[in-house]
Amino acid sequence: MFRTRNKPGREVEYRIPPDIQLIIVDAHDTILKRDMSHVQGPLFGDPEEKQKIVWTPREGLLNFLTFYAKMQQKSIVISSDGNRKRLQEQFERFGIADMIKRVYGEEHLDTATSLKNLETICQDMQVPLEQAVFIGDSDVDQKSAEKYDIRFIRVPNTLEDRHFSFNSFVVIDPEQGMTGLEIHGIKNVGKVHFNLTTADLYEFAVQRGESRISHNGPLVVDSGENKTHLDHGYIVKELSTESKIWWGDYNRPLERKQFDMLYARLLAYLQGKQLFVQDCYCGADPRFRVPIRVITETAWHSLFARNMLVEASPRQMRHYFPEYTILHMPNFRAIPELDGTEEEAFVVVNFLKKIAIVGGTAFAGEMRTCIFIIMSHLLPHENVLPLLCSANKGMDGDVTLFFGNTGAGKTSLSLDLNRPLIGDTFHGWSEDGIFNLEWGCYGKVTGYSPYYQRHIYECTRRFGTILENVYMDERRRVDLNNTSISDEIRAAFPFTHLENADRSGCGDHPTNIILLVRDGFGVFPSIARLTPAQACFYFLCGYSCNIHYASSGTIGSVEPMFQGCFGSFSNVLHPTAYSRLLRQRIIEHDVDCWLVNTGWLGPYQSHGHPITLTMTRQILNGIFTGTVEDAEYDRTPVFNLEYPVRVEGILPGHTNVLMSWRNDMEAYAKASAKLAKLFIEHFQPYEALVAPEVKNAAPRLL
Repeated sequence: MFRTRNKPGREVEYRIPPDIQLIIVDAHDTILKRDMSHVQGPLFGDPEEKQKIVWTPREGLLNFLTFYAKMQQKSIVISSDGNRKRLQEQFERFGIADMIKRVYGEEHLDTATSLKNLETICQDMQVPLEQAVFIGDSDVDQKSAEKYDIRFIRVPNTLEDRHFSFNSFVVIDPEQGMTGLEIHGIKNVGKVHFNLTTADLYEFAVQRGESRISHNGPLVVDSGENKTHLDHGYIVKELSTESKIWWGDYNRPLERKQFDMLYARLLAYLQGKQLFVQDCYCGADPRFRVPIRVITETAWHSLFARNMLVEASPRQMRHYFPEYTILHMPNFRAIPELDGTEEEAFVVVNFLKKIAIVGGTAFAGEMRTCIFIIMSHLLPHENVLPLLCSANKGMDGDVTLFFGNTGAGKTSLSLDLNRPLIGDTFHGWSEDGIFNLEWGCYGKVTGYSPYYQRHIYECTRRFGTILENVYMDERRRVDLNNTSISDEIRAAFPFTHLENADRSGCGDHPTNIILLVRDGFGVFPSIARLTPAQACFYFLCGYSCNIHYASSGTIGSVEPMFQGCFGSFSNVLHPTAYSRLLRQRIIEHDVDCWLVNTGWLGPYQSHGHPITLTMTRQILNGIFTGTVEDAEYDRTPVFNLEYPVRVEGILPGHTNVLMSWRNDMEAYAKASAKLAKLFIEHFQPYEALVAPEVKNAAPRLL
């Protein structure tokens, strides 16, 4: 049951009548904005002093109503005495324009009485007056509704209370039999556990036989090998987003009818089941955070969501309403012949209904994939660049971003006691700086040791950490080197487990951007200085290598791989859309860009050698202290990379790539040309959509 709170201490029942077909919403600033705590300036204002209201309907009344309208197939329009064009731009920016049928601006305002012309709206929408409801927050709104004999729902004017969010008027009361899941179509389920603590989820996970507790406290689980995020992810094809999605191998279309059938079967599957719900936020910056609800059938997956997302405070929970909902059901499988999926395991995101569902796989990372996809779609509409990278900052506040594919070392290299960690995987870059989109860390820990990866290794020995597919002996001690269960041992733990975590999760605009490439062919120098155009080129390519070692310790084979923007599976928009915004930010804030090779120097078949973690840390220290910037530079053939010949405090053989090839320019150029052909082939689909400068940054064959 939904209730409204008109005055402090007084609550009244509230429900939109079932016969309503049209919802008309007053577009007062206080309805559209997110939270009064983010209003700057006087509340009732001195005309001499400016007041700034953040127009972000992410958690407000409008979010609830648009979600409700879609779920119940109602129409929603905006009635305003403001500028219609400005309103429309705001709705477009925040990705909810498709949920609003129409915006009525100044031309529908009765200037003589300042009443909205509701009758005209109903005529235009072809809805009888008795099937419409008007939602407003003032006496003027109420008089307007009475004038046209339209039902009226009055919501509180939040300017009366600085700390009162507009979602405060929506309260879910479990004691009245309302689980809060009916809005998602979920009915007739068993016990629903809302927002259990870590300790509670531990107990449920153990009691239900989902996991075991290891020595020192981590929760050990078996998630299996069935992962889908690179091969079987689907996005529902519908008009509001069809033209914006980068359709292809990573974003595969699923028809709306197929999704509806799949979701209907999922709802039937859930009946009678015990469920776990976590209501969280994605994003450390309150201006861009997105409320996300995660519903799981297992306790340990609920703990995973709690570890990875930002926990809502008790005050926030009073008015929490999810914008997106993720359902993770490992034991529910698709029927490929009916559902249009290739396999029984699936990941499907529906931007229209704001729902993501995962089934047929216990791999917890699929929830994270859904979040990446959702945020990669939403943030560019708010002029925020979503990035798969780690980030840290120095004691002076200078921020560095680390990009790289799996195995390139971005997490290990960003962990530095002298540089607090902002986040390890997913960030947003707004007009004000960098912010972490998660509140946890998740990644492979196979073979990690207390000597080379001490920070993360210590986290694998703490209460609250989830260890996936790790071997545990009879004394309940885990062995990160034992891959008898799986080659991929993963850990998920709260961000705050790290001793050097920056708890704000935010930082200024980057001073340095470092693109980590694990080059197994020995062509790239250990460090190269990049122009903004070159940075965008290598960002789009997302180059790295899988290096397979022989039993003798030498390289047996090298497998090159390219992932656009260093993470193609989360690129909902075309990769060039993200690269354009990246180049704009780099130029605007004069960011220094570097390519750092963490793979191999010299020919891997003969006298080359690996680039050690110690060597890379020396190079990074040279970047942070500025000694690399002041070095003498030369250029490589083919790729035209500017690299330092000699750097103070670093051995010449660690930076001068030609020394690794024993100054054999002919052999080096030949190897460079061979690798360049792969870059040119991969970059070809992007050529027509990038700026000429970025196109010219590609390697040139001799």
